[in-house]
Amino acid sequence: MNLNNLVLLGFALTCSVQAELVDDFDTPGPLVTLMQRANPPGPVITNSPPDTNNFLRLVHDLVNNNHNHYSYDLIDTGAYETIEAWWDFRGTSLDAGADGYHFMLVPTAAYGTSGDGPAPTSEEPNVVNTFAVGVDFHPAATVNDLSMHWNNVEHLNSRPPVGDLDIDNGAFHRAHLFIDRMGNSSIARLELSPNVLATNASAPFVVWESIVPMMLPYENRVQFGGRTGGLNMDIDLDNIHVTWTNKYLTPVPSISTNRLYQDFDLAGATDFVVNQFTGSTASTPRPGPLPRDDAPGHGVYLRLLHDNVPGGKNAISFDHVQPALASSYRYGFDFRINSQAFAADGMGISFLPIATHGLRGAGPISGANEEPNTAGVLAVGIDLHDESAGVNDLSVHYDSQELLNLTLDPATLFDWNTGVWSRLEIVVDAATNGTAVSVLIHPDIEGTNGTVITAIDHFVVTNLPGLYPHRLMLGARSGGRYMDVDIDNISGMVGDSNQVGLATVQDFDGVDTTGYEVWAKPDGVKTPPPELRDDGASNGRYLRLLKDSTQNHRNSLLFNQSPDGRDLPTQALTTAVFDFRIQSGDTNNPADGFAFMLIPTDTYGTSGPGAHHTYPGLAIEDPLIAGVLGIGIDVHNESLGVNDLGLYWDAAQVAKITLPDGTIDLDDGFFHRLQCTIDWSSTGSTVSVSLATNILGTAGGQTNLMEHFIPGLTPYDYRVEFGARTGGATIDLDLDNISVATTPTGIPDSDLDGLPDAWELTFFGNLTTSSGSPGEDFDNDGFDDRSEFLAGTHPADTASLLEIHATRVPGGQRVTWNSVDGIAYRLWRTGHASGTWSSIQGGIPGTAPVNMYFDPTNLQTSLLYRVTVEP
Repeated sequence: MNLNNLVLLGFALTCSVQAELVDDFDTPGPLVTLMQRANPPGPVITNSPPDTNNFLRLVHDLVNNNHNHYSYDLIDTGAYETIEAWWDFRGTSLDAGADGYHFMLVPTAAYGTSGDGPAPTSEEPNVVNTFAVGVDFHPAATVNDLSMHWNNVEHLNSRPPVGDLDIDNGAFHRAHLFIDRMGNSSIARLELSPNVLATNASAPFVVWESIVPMMLPYENRVQFGGRTGGLNMDIDLDNIHVTWTNKYLTPVPSISTNRLYQDFDLAGATDFVVNQFTGSTASTPRPGPLPRDDAPGHGVYLRLLHDNVPGGKNAISFDHVQPALASSYRYGFDFRINSQAFAADGMGISFLPIATHGLRGAGPISGANEEPNTAGVLAVGIDLHDESAGVNDLSVHYDSQELLNLTLDPATLFDWNTGVWSRLEIVVDAATNGTAVSVLIHPDIEGTNGTVITAIDHFVVTNLPGLYPHRLMLGARSGGRYMDVDIDNISGMVGDSNQVGLATVQDFDGVDTTGYEVWAKPDGVKTPPPELRDDGASNGRYLRLLKDSTQNHRNSLLFNQSPDGRDLPTQALTTAVFDFRIQSGDTNNPADGFAFMLIPTDTYGTSGPGAHHTYPGLAIEDPLIAGVLGIGIDVHNESLGVNDLGLYWDAAQVAKITLPDGTIDLDDGFFHRLQCTIDWSSTGSTVSVSLATNILGTAGGQTNLMEHFIPGLTPYDYRVEFGARTGGATIDLDLDNISVATTPTGIPDSDLDGLPDAWELTFFGNLTTSSGSPGEDFDNDGFDDRSEFLAGTHPADTASLLEIHATRVPGGQRVTWNSVDGIAYRLWRTGHASGTWSSIQGGIPGTAPVNMYFDPTNLQTSLLYRVTVEP
């Protein structure tokens, strides 16, 4: 099977078409604007023998400089993560000048939802903030130039030999374009099928496939534009088909503000940028990072490096997620390395200081990634060059110097080049005389699971007093070795004595940040224990906690505390998210269900048996247990449509609701996602519960089920437990993508200047640069420091500020402003600067980097708009 087909399959599993443009020119098509920009004639729908169906003649000329546009109206509002387009095209020429056409995704923010779009040189469609494909027939019969363009730059071009494809031969060819968002960038792939109407048509081939760095989804509409710069030629189009889809049909819940997590599946939460760096032989194409889904049970992962020639060099750089300075950091990721030769190769893990490398975007890449020497950067290198000579190195680097180099014995300790999935963890801790770095290796996490190897134990970097505010970058290269480097399940956690960092993350595909155990009740009858399963679906592996054909089956899933011994502060927020699926084998069932519980470590310890062990006779779907906060899900008496959800605290029921079976059926065999938030305080806590249904299918919206303030529920040290039972029904219970994280909500401000200490230390490195006074503006962008804090913008970046623009468009006004994820905005309007401002809408979530709002006003007078940040 073709590698690229695997990439497409990995995404197709979770997509459904949400917007679609279809135009075959035989039946009335969508709304469109035809524009003739130079010499006539303009675009026209026609047919000519031997064709029997209509097609569009975009350019038709017997003179030079015919330049036409065919611009479709907007199909649907919003930005989509995946765009797939097909179109047939034909070129017929009479001489050999400079000619071609383009396919373009016109940004509506700049060119409106209808009408003519931009007018670049058609075969070189370079337009600001715009993606396009250029097809160049110059000179005819000798050059087939197919190029990719983004943001006013030609990103790449490919020239297939005329023997493989003559795009100027009078036959219809089919173009197939696929664009998919990946972090803060996108993948673009173009295929061509030559002479599609022939009985012996050739198979499609890949023209190019590449990362487009920093190309984010934007609202767009389709345009074709063509010209004859000197060639007297016809350009015809037919069978245009474009689809816009989103991979994730429900919002993916954030793990927490101080958590990095990305598994390239449904649970991934942290944004990233991928970059492809070519080697010394620039003419040799090298693939950039690409997602794949060919490892059964593992789900989608990222092939960071894959190369058939020397000199491949790629990187992935994550957005900043660390909210403050801390004394302890723990990062981990799954990796798999396959190699075929013996040159100089490897990878590096770098902690990029945001003071010099920003909050997001591509990071630096050293000459040799396995020797990640960069000024001011702490990094770990993995080097496996010249394996025949026994080089299997692990190194520590800081500020452009290698400080430690260890050679791991591949026969007795660990071999980087095993071809199986292993896991690497890097722990950075404060030390009395610097910063300590430890590296742990978990071998073969999907196989025999060997003993964890402590490869580096508290190596102290003496000239680094503490780990600076940073973000993570992983880079890999093949200096001459032909190798693959795969990564998955990247996680990171921040925590110290002033910051909780309690977190449990488990997707059963390789991430195991805490350790867990399972328990089955030994009652002398058939009691199958929990087991890991894989249906071959896009969610990868999951845990079947309960599977039964008899009554009274009880199992538990118990997590260790992570990290041990961290007490909750008096103000904190816990966010718990997990996916579950219940499948029942009969319709006359008594009482069955399961519970999610936060069990106190003072009673049950930081590991070992939990509450379900202590109360073996308890109906666990009603977790009435002293000192335990729990949510119970009860699917008893299905024939009557009972789907109960209850909230419990300290052996008492706080609330219980019955979900209407016709609206939400918990026992329908689909994966649902439950989210619980606990806003802790010293007098009591507010608990909220919501549910998203059928998250892998049609995906219903997030439904708020309950919210209650519970007096006396004050912060306590906990760990996570799930318990389940069949009181009589034969049911299966599956769990996946479990995430429980706690962060403090109290914001220390020791100098009482209105700017939190963590914010000042992150952006200024001290508490004295800014006093937070009105008008104090460090970067002199007209947006003072306190306003930058409230808006979530960067106080040392003149391009990062809250700006607003309004443009009149058909039917109203389009209002746009620079925005930040996690910030809520309110939009206001007035007819005069001294007039009264009216609120249009509040609670508008940030959609970085830009928010867009359409105000369907019919007012003919001038309007002014302003946007404010909501608390």
